[in-house]
Amino acid sequence: MAAGVKITAAIPDERETLRKFRALQKRGARRAMNKAVRAGSAPQVKESKRTAPRESGLLKKRITQKVKSYRRGQMVLAVIGARSVKDPATGRNPAKYVHLVNEGHKARKIVPRQGKKRMKFFGPGGGRKRNKTTGRYENTGLLVRAAVNHPGFAGTQFMQKSYRAKKAESLSRFNSKFYVEVVAEAKKG
Repeated sequence: MAAGVKITAAIPDERETLRKFRALQKRGARRAMNKAVRAGSAPQVKESKRTAPRESGLLKKRITQKVKSYRRGQMVLAVIGARSVKDPATGRNPAKYVHLVNEGHKARKIVPRQGKKRMKFFGPGGGRKRNKTTGRYENTGLLVRAAVNHPGFAGTQFMQKSYRAKKAESLSRFNSKFYVEVVAEAKKG
C-alpha cells in the first residue's frame, strides 16, 4: 500500500491570504481549498497518465483524482488512482489491479477456489475452438489449469515517479490557485 504524502506550501502574501481565509465562512473556505487542491493535483494526474504502463490503454484512461475533505473540511486531500469502471469489451476493472501494476507482488502459487478442481482464465496461448461457420480453429485465449506458479512482478512505481517529477509544479499551482480562490471568496461576502 502506498504511503500518504504531506505537503506544506508557501503562499503568496501569506499573512494577508491566511487572514482572509480564516475570515471566510466555512462553506467558502472549503470551496476555495477544494479548488486549490484539485488544481495542485492535476499535474500529478497528467504525469501518471503519461507514464502509466500500457497494455490495453484502459489503466491510462481511468486514472483520475478525487478531492476528499475530513474533519469538517479542516483536512483536504486529493486521492489519485483508477476509477472503478468495468470495461464492457474486456471485463477488466483497472481499480482492481492498479496497485499490482504500481507496487508489484511476490511470486506465489495460484490454486483453484475451494471445491473446484480447475481454474478458467484468459491468457496468451489459450485454448482453441473450432468456428462452426468457417470450420477453422480460432484462439479463444481461455486457459484451463489445475494450478499456476506465478513468477511475481517487481512493479513499475509509476505513481511515485510522477509524484516526484511534478511535486514542484503541483505546489506552485496549489499556491497560486489558493490565493486566487481565497481572494475571490472574500469578495463574495
